[in-house]
Amino acid sequence: MADVNWSEVVREFLSKKVKREAFLKEVGRMLESEEEKELVKWSVELGRKAKKGRFERLLKELSPEARKKLGY
Repeated sequence: MADVNWSEVVREFLSKKVKREAFLKEVGRMLESEEEKELVKWSVELGRKAKKGRFERLLKELSPEARKKLGY
């Protein structure tokens, strides 16, 4: 059985952990930026408009009886 250099194993582990934590902190900072918040707000609104438009087109394709059953 080969000898394990535990200090090297621990050093590599801690190095990777520190890099990961730094990365996660940077991503968190980016997600909290005003620019990112505005982008999220814009994309959510765009999605809602697209869904609403699609829903309205689908309603137009339904028969009057089917729309009545749905309450539209």
